Amino acid sequence: TIICENLILPKLKDKFRLTENSVSLENLKRCLRGFAEIAKKTLSTAASVSIDIYDIGQDMNGEYIELSITITREEFEYEIAGIVDSGVKLAQKSLTEAKISADKLDKILLVGGTTLIPMIRQRLCDEFNVPLETSIDPITVVARGAAIYGSTNRVKEELPIQENVAAKLTAKIEYPAVTCEKSVNIIGKL
Repeated sequence: TIICENLILPKLKDKFRLTENSVSLENLKRCLRGFAEIAKKTLSTAASVSIDIYDIGQDMNGEYIELSITITREEFEYEIAGIVDSGVKLAQKSLTEAKISADKLDKILLVGGTTLIPMIRQRLCDEFNVPLETSIDPITVVARGAAIYGSTNRVKEELPIQENVAAKLTAKIEYPAVTCEKSVNIIGKL
């Protein structure tokens, strides 16, 4: 993540002798992701966050990597500005391709925890001049929508049960592909 790569890791490199071994460095980054996630969530509601990094191993001198780091919202917003710009341009492109102007929108529904970041909310308001829908939890809205959608789909035909089930069981499941994920979980009954 950006916080890990651009805000935490450089501060650790200033104080500790970190490995340049790509596998070891990736393991270190994996350990730091939890701290980065806490920082991101906290910076959605606070001007700064202090994170205490510990229990992630030793540097090349055998010194335990433990450090308290302060990250400001200003630092975070500087690092994400390019990504936010890209996201806004993508939203503009989507509206253009759909032949919809922003003034025809009643509101913008925010989806995902990242939309809690104040900079993102402000940029959307500034760019589209449309109210943001904030009464629905952006973290659970997709799951709730998926549950509603899933509850409206029924299996079209009953699956035949064979006499000798222990010898062979065959099931045919059809479902509409309504996801951008590479794999999906399918739940069914026999």
